[in-house]
Amino acid sequence: MKYVFSFLVLILPLSLYSYFNYDNCENENIFFVQSMKNTQAQLSSFYCDFWSIKNSVVLKREGVKAGNFATYDTATKTLLPLSREEQIEYLRRLQTDLDNVKNDTDLQSQLFEQYTKNYRDYENPFSQFLKKYIFSKQEQVRISIAIQNHPYKKFEKTLWERLLMNGEIISREEWGADESFSKKEIYMKGCEDGSCYAGGPTAPNQLKENYLMYFNNQDAKDKIVKTFDDGRDALRYYPVDRIIVHHTAGWYKATKEEGLAYMKAVQKYHALNLRWWDVGYHYLIDGEGNIYEWKSGGKYVLWSHVATHNYGSIWVSLMSDGYYSDAMLESLQKLVIYLWKEYDLELGQKTTVRNADLTGWEQGWGVIAHKELDKRKPKDPEINMDIFREQIVAKLKSQNMISKTIK
Repeated sequence: MKYVFSFLVLILPLSLYSYFNYDNCENENIFFVQSMKNTQAQLSSFYCDFWSIKNSVVLKREGVKAGNFATYDTATKTLLPLSREEQIEYLRRLQTDLDNVKNDTDLQSQLFEQYTKNYRDYENPFSQFLKKYIFSKQEQVRISIAIQNHPYKKFEKTLWERLLMNGEIISREEWGADESFSKKEIYMKGCEDGSCYAGGPTAPNQLKENYLMYFNNQDAKDKIVKTFDDGRDALRYYPVDRIIVHHTAGWYKATKEEGLAYMKAVQKYHALNLRWWDVGYHYLIDGEGNIYEWKSGGKYVLWSHVATHNYGSIWVSLMSDGYYSDAMLESLQKLVIYLWKEYDLELGQKTTVRNADLTGWEQGWGVIAHKELDKRKPKDPEINMDIFREQIVAKLKSQNMISKTIK
């Protein structure tokens, strides 16, 4: 990497005429190799989509290493290193085009907008080098300010913060979560005999097809963090626009002692028997109103709880299958209001959300029950959600405690 950038500094003062157009990317075959892993390579070019990174399949790599320029043959999916002469010719062309950009106010404006809008694509060393060459110090300061005010940048600042409601939520450490379950060598151990379940429950075919048709591409686009590798399976994060209420469909857990035992038992079952490496949900509430942090990973983390509705939602569940104590319901309301404030949601009136059969958008509620999204779950939970939402709004206005919300 250091060699490449020293080489850039050496060559860039040279100047040759070159025709420059961002629309010419189809004819461009020289790329900077950001990284390579197995058959995947991350490539970027100053001449393609404002030098954003592209993921490309590589079947052959002839001595090419990350941090260097290379040619990419789309037909054979082969990366070939540039000779010294080819690098000199390419860098001379690049230097001329960089100079042209500095003198083109319209293109500068486009670059400024692209850089601030898609800044996550331009945080690699090659892009940083190009940015510093193209923009003046004053313009770089303006870019930095614009990025810091970008909604996703603000989101990322709080990405790893946990929601523990000023100590009122029992943390994973407190209830004794076993973090070793998240290691593949642990949660895959003992599955050789076929005793482990290979996956989670799936949605009906039509619901799954609707999701793939209408929302799959959008969810992939809106993904904030694609992978987070700390020795576990990759964590994924999405902007939150909904709170979904469930019950566990198990025996009512009346006390904290029962709640703690349940947390440990379900974590072991989800992580080791189902091979999910952790529990599938975000928060649980027992009969005493104790609230437990369940899913690891902090704010905005994605997990599995409603078929095809997992993206952008937070799961809150009651440890019961039909009976809910006053303390339990009061804690549910308190947690929902806290999540509403933390994630800046709309609970007081309907907002635009994906509809229940996943064929498009509709005006829906920011807090909703599992049964309202999946008609196969008519009693999950057995709470009148219209009354619950009305009481949420009433408390937001008056700060009075709500009454029990069972029909």
